[in-house]
Amino acid sequence: MKDNLKLPIGIASFKEVVSNCYYVDKTNIIAKLCNYPKESVLLFTRPRRFGKSLTLSMIDAFFNRNETKAETYFEKTEISKDKNAMSLMSSFPVVHLDMKEVVGTTLSEMLQLLGNQIARCYHSFPELMTSDRISESDHVFMKKAEFNQLDKAELILSLNRLTRAIKNHFSVCPIVLIDEYDAPLQNAYDQGFYNDAISVFKPFYSSALKGNDCLQLAILTGVMQVAKESMFSGLNNIIVNSVLDSSFDEYFGFTDKEVERLLSYYHLEEKKEEVRSWYDGYLFGKETVYNPWSVLCYVANGGEAKDYWKMTGENSLLKNVLHEGNEEIKTILNSLINHESVTEFLDFSMNYSDKHYDKKTVLSILVSSGYLTVSQSLGMGLYSLRIPNKEIQSVFVNEVLSLLPNRSVLENLIFLRNAFASGNSDMIQTLFENVFLSSFSYFDFSDEKNYQILLLTLSSVLFEDAIVKSEVIQGTGRCDIQILSKKNDFGFIIEVKAYKGNVSSSRLSEYSEKALKQIIDNRYDEELKNRKVKKIIAYGFAFSKKHVKLSKKAV
Repeated sequence: MKDNLKLPIGIASFKEVVSNCYYVDKTNIIAKLCNYPKESVLLFTRPRRFGKSLTLSMIDAFFNRNETKAETYFEKTEISKDKNAMSLMSSFPVVHLDMKEVVGTTLSEMLQLLGNQIARCYHSFPELMTSDRISESDHVFMKKAEFNQLDKAELILSLNRLTRAIKNHFSVCPIVLIDEYDAPLQNAYDQGFYNDAISVFKPFYSSALKGNDCLQLAILTGVMQVAKESMFSGLNNIIVNSVLDSSFDEYFGFTDKEVERLLSYYHLEEKKEEVRSWYDGYLFGKETVYNPWSVLCYVANGGEAKDYWKMTGENSLLKNVLHEGNEEIKTILNSLINHESVTEFLDFSMNYSDKHYDKKTVLSILVSSGYLTVSQSLGMGLYSLRIPNKEIQSVFVNEVLSLLPNRSVLENLIFLRNAFASGNSDMIQTLFENVFLSSFSYFDFSDEKNYQILLLTLSSVLFEDAIVKSEVIQGTGRCDIQILSKKNDFGFIIEVKAYKGNVSSSRLSEYSEKALKQIIDNRYDEELKNRKVKKIIAYGFAFSKKHVKLSKKAV
């Protein structure tokens, strides 16, 4: 891979990506945007890490009249073939706000950060500061904006006034791009001042987007669609494009053909099916797409399949919506974990002021956030929902279910079995350290034998549909625990090591890898392979007091 282009992991600048990295061409979205009438406002809601920021950066580079190298950036892209779209290249002033940067622990801090964003936008139009087409009062306002000296009331009007000043000076209406528009609201919700934040951002967005004849086009991105009554009341020109809509379905996420080309370029063609099972399965509109972040990470790691997509911003929201943890929601989540589909009406209009969330709201948030996907539209707003792929199966068990309060012993056992079956080593470690080892004194576990007995006991309970044996003579040695399904559809081999020194993550990892190597080198999987068991996973456990590390390998 050393001779290939580098992968654009964590790079949201289109100009950098298209100049120095492997680029999955999504430029044809520009042609679609060119067809919208003046003053249109588009909101794209997609899960995090599905290319929203890069898309806005691309749109900025294409339309921005200040971009002198636009032709170079787009000369080899798909949009270069569209003459109508190309005629609009570098034709508009562009105002670009990144609302991911507007997060803080207090409203005052958030306003300061919003002011920074506004100041940066004003700085990008130095012509306005000396323009004779702008009133004196506007010049005074712009000076204050430039140095982040606007008060709260002025901040609310700052984006509106900037669009008007731009139109007055250039005689061209600007395009406004707002990335992750809902990030400040999610942050305020987390920090406990959501109502105060709404009192700022609702008029801030409305003044700039509602009935603004100085606006050419506005494009917003976000994860959640904040309820109209909370945010966009009266904004009749907004067009919401969610994961259910087909008009832009292929532009966020990688399509099957795009992944095929990517894998071929990095000489990983033989990994196509593995990549599909781990990272495909999201249905956006009518297009099935892969998680682009995870695919890129997979390739960057030489084709190692694991969960790269981790929960960040939605944690607190999910924690709150799952707080009640009623039996109906628990039953639904357990069904999903067991590879079943559930049916539900969806409503992506999120009202953060709600104190109680029903199953429709919970499932809608999980779909919006990327933890579930629609598998089929059943009509009348009813959808069949499922976990999209192996990665999210792992993440779901490890993160989403962990947010449910007051889990019973039986539920923890079910989660542990599912974790073993899916090879979710993180979940197994979490359950052992937080549940199964926490109630014991570490003096109860003086050597490997004690840990073996614990694992053997749990295995016998977890896998009553299997034959569980200990100290099994296999290959050239004796494995600690062997689990064989009576139907030969799964088998697990477990080797245990105990470390008695001062615990460290690196030393435990070393011991777990040693245990796994022992399984492989001594061919402890010999019997399972001879029986043609469909799925075999080797687990190397390393324990130290109440700590555990786990290495695993499908064999």
